[in-house]
Amino acid sequence: MKQSHPLLGILLTFTMSPLAVLADWPQYRGTAAGGVASEAGLPIKWNVESGENVRWHTPIPGLAHSSPVVTGDRIYVATAIASKEAELKVGLYGDIGSANDDEAQEWRLLALDKKTGAILWNQLALKAVPKVRRHTKASHCNSTPATDGRHIVAIFGSEGLFCFDTEGKLLWRKDLGPMDSGYFASPSAQWGFGSSPMIHDGKVIVQCDVQKGSFIAAFNIVDGRELWRTSRTDVPTWGTPTLVQTKERTQVVANGWHETAGYDFATGSKLWTLDGGGDIPVPTPIFAHGLIYLTSAHGSWRPIRAIRPEATGDITPEDPGKTNSHIAWAHGRKGNYMQTPIVVGDLLFACNDLGVLSCFDAKSGTIHFSERLSQRGQGFTASPVSDGRSLYFTSELGNVFVVAVEPKLRLIGIHQLPETCMATPAISDGMLIYRTRHALIALREGSRSEGIKLSSQTSAAKEPPPRVLKKADPALVGEWHGTLEVGSKKLRVLFSIHE
Repeated sequence: MKQSHPLLGILLTFTMSPLAVLADWPQYRGTAAGGVASEAGLPIKWNVESGENVRWHTPIPGLAHSSPVVTGDRIYVATAIASKEAELKVGLYGDIGSANDDEAQEWRLLALDKKTGAILWNQLALKAVPKVRRHTKASHCNSTPATDGRHIVAIFGSEGLFCFDTEGKLLWRKDLGPMDSGYFASPSAQWGFGSSPMIHDGKVIVQCDVQKGSFIAAFNIVDGRELWRTSRTDVPTWGTPTLVQTKERTQVVANGWHETAGYDFATGSKLWTLDGGGDIPVPTPIFAHGLIYLTSAHGSWRPIRAIRPEATGDITPEDPGKTNSHIAWAHGRKGNYMQTPIVVGDLLFACNDLGVLSCFDAKSGTIHFSERLSQRGQGFTASPVSDGRSLYFTSELGNVFVVAVEPKLRLIGIHQLPETCMATPAISDGMLIYRTRHALIALREGSRSEGIKLSSQTSAAKEPPPRVLKKADPALVGEWHGTLEVGSKKLRVLFSIHE
């Protein structure tokens, strides 16, 4: 893996799709969950200990993996607060058990000033004992709010769907039933609800895939009236529904295992359905280049595939790695478990929970590369974002890998956040806004603030820089490759030596 200074690279011009042009970041992963914003000059390096390129840092109480959303000069973030510090176990492990913290929680929505990070208001939504337990890596507030600039809607798990105005006043609340999301093969293993709401044209769309009674539904954003509800035949999932608009129709696409599907936005009627894939679906669908990109993992398959939006009926292929007239391209075992992929220009990037980053041609599915980002074992849960030139991949331990938007892997740098991070960042007005374990932190080029002390866990997890020879023998400069035999398998080995 090569590391080079970004100024030495070739300047590339891309046609972005999708590409947000506004400073708002209104829902999970921004507009249409695309994760891309046309912001000039996002920082590609920072130092939280010295305060370099740190705009502000604001402590946020409680434990939550809910991401920040932005509209105008406001940032909104949700949290769940207990009377004592909640334990959080990050990392790569396979324990399916629930956390032992069955005490009362305060679910709150906070508004912050985007320029300064000052908390403008902190509104209590509900105080109660959670109806469903959480996984040891999850929280009681995993879902990201959504806003249309006048309303803020938030799902607080089994406690319901809440709608607030911009001053924090509760406008309405809907009981969605018990949001029991956990491992389908072991119903007693409760992990916590994770799907986030989306807003379009005065409707709030929610996807509620749980152990019993899964559904997708639309509510009127003004008064909370249910407009339609469509049952889903699927296991618990954690992805957020995505709006897909074409000349022919507007649909809502939901990821799943047995029922990945498209639904008519106006009526909720099912347009197409797809069976198979990973049996614990987490990533959110995205739409670009006239294709719907889907991925999931766990179990026998971890496919990533591109669906044509005009699909109709049952489009299930022979196996998840196959294509048909409705599936433009597919790879049966190149998909993601936790992270939502991202399309920047003609490139699709997908990073799995182990930190293996794959880059595809978004239109054809051709694989450009598949390489590991990290030199150490660490999990990746937060989804990537981009300003169109650089990509930001964040590990659970707070290491941020800045990668160039190119068809060959070029690591621009690795920089730390002050503590662990499970939430996907927001982008607005040249700022990267991260939610870490205990705070929101805004990073912006040219900013300077007081230094932030690294937590002991994050400090110990500092990613070593890639090994680089300071001076190479000219006779050895170049690329070298060969074959390494490990048992019955042959592995291709490639490395480069540069002056």
